Amino acid sequence: MEYVIGNEYNQSRTIMERLGVDLSKAISLHEYNARREQIPILVCSGGRFHDDTLTLSNKLRNVQVPVDVKVILDRHADFNHEAKEQNGSDYCSHALTIYKEGYLESLHILGIEEDSQVPQIQKALGRTGGLESAITGIWSPTKLVYSADINKAKEINGKNIHVSVDIDLIPNLDCVGITWGGKTGPSVSEVSDTLRWLVNNNNLVAFDIVGYYPQDLANSSVTNTQGLLVYKQLIDRVVKTL
Repeated sequence: MEYVIGNEYNQSRTIMERLGVDLSKAISLHEYNARREQIPILVCSGGRFHDDTLTLSNKLRNVQVPVDVKVILDRHADFNHEAKEQNGSDYCSHALTIYKEGYLESLHILGIEEDSQVPQIQKALGRTGGLESAITGIWSPTKLVYSADINKAKEINGKNIHVSVDIDLIPNLDCVGITWGGKTGPSVSEVSDTLRWLVNNNNLVAFDIVGYYPQDLANSSVTNTQGLLVYKQLIDRVVKTL
């Protein structure tokens, strides 16, 4: 296991320090070289850095670390084809980028807000506008599973998995920023139990966590305490289950 510091380096590093991680044994994502014998635990700060999980996926793929399935636990699908076309960025579309590359056996996007996110996915896949939409829609050999129900993760068994968590899928968190949170979704305990099940029943290849927008980390505000506690519970669950 190896701790990796996200590309918003100063905030991610400070979060890890506050969590008690030995930073002398941590490495920045920029410098990280994927290896089969090490499981990266990538700690990122605000959700703007979803590019980090894509960077980690690419680093694993480039050195042929076997990944069968990527599991994304997130309120947002990040499958925005229009945003990708307009600005070329993988922000808001990192899951779509992984899907289009087609090298995974399956991609599971779980915990999403169905009312807002399912139409986004279906539009990218060409399932909303008749024949013309179907012709221009995106296709991939990767099986795509998307649902608000994180329990669908329990359909994954005996696979090499990369798990990515955005804590904004947990409702009523102030630490995720005013734009991204929601009032419904799985509790932190339910997300923790899902992570334990995934790690117990599969071979974890990589884990990353994102979504905590810290205020001044020098203070002990309620928001900072909340964000650190959620990160600690989920990271500890993964590490202690390995």
